[in-house]
Amino acid sequence: SGRELRSSSGINAEYGDCWDFSRVDEVKDELSNLLSLPEMAEVPIMIFGNKQDMTGAVTPPQLIDQLRMHNYNDHSWYVQGTCAVTGEGIWEGVEIIAEMIKDHKRDRKRKKKR
Repeated sequence: SGRELRSSSGINAEYGDCWDFSRVDEVKDELSNLLSLPEMAEVPIMIFGNKQDMTGAVTPPQLIDQLRMHNYNDHSWYVQGTCAVTGEGIWEGVEIIAEMIKDHKRDRKRKKKR
């Protein structure tokens, strides 16, 4: 199952079980609805696709396509494959989130100065 994580740092992170194909459309709709909210404008998006160790799991490129991530050009986004059992991909994703937050905060400050 998937979970949405939102914080005051201005980032939206989603994680999901890439083994449960039936939820991809549901996650796509949830993401679309969430990002249509005015307060979510330009907020960075991180998708963690879990269970990459399972044969037949939806890969990050497949998630990008199926979630239609290219529709979100006004957001910076990243899809990170993970395996919670081994920890693979988790710390890499955390580092990417940290950079995304830093960049987002810097960009917001620049816009305020204009």
